[in-house]
Amino acid sequence: MRDGTAESHAKLDDSIARFATLDMYRRYLTGQYLFRKRIEKRFAGNNARLGEVHNWKPLALLDAIRSDMIDLNMAEPAQEGPGAAYQPRDRSSLMGSLYVIEGSNMGARLLYRDALALGLGSQYGASHLSLQSADKTRWPDFIALLEQSDIDISVAITSANHLFSIAYNAFAGPK
Repeated sequence: MRDGTAESHAKLDDSIARFATLDMYRRYLTGQYLFRKRIEKRFAGNNARLGEVHNWKPLALLDAIRSDMIDLNMAEPAQEGPGAAYQPRDRSSLMGSLYVIEGSNMGARLLYRDALALGLGSQYGASHLSLQSADKTRWPDFIALLEQSDIDISVAITSANHLFSIAYNAFAGPK
């Protein structure tokens, strides 16, 4: 998975700047909101049943992101931002999508340190990063599940790259 998604992953990482100012953090928070709004509603429907097959549920962060935006006196963006629709159709595509979503929790640890340096934290302005950073066993547990899953790896990679593209477009969208 790593090799097949390296280019998309690097492109997304390059678009999400570490933040040294509150304005930079607000831009990040807008992108995170646009991304999570697009994907979380999909996990609430039929795709939730696909995830249950694997006994795995991604963290729902949209409410915490909204709370963080309220803390910082930010309005929710009126538009969803550019990008293609997100709809994993089978277990292989779902696992590819979860690879991106679960991997973002590792990156959140670095970003949470930046948020703490700005005076934000779990109770004010960065609750979603706190939630993403809290469980250090999630990623290794997910990788173990992925390795045990009987999936078409090429479909999973295609799905992961698609989700990386959606995330990239969300962060490049309205600021």
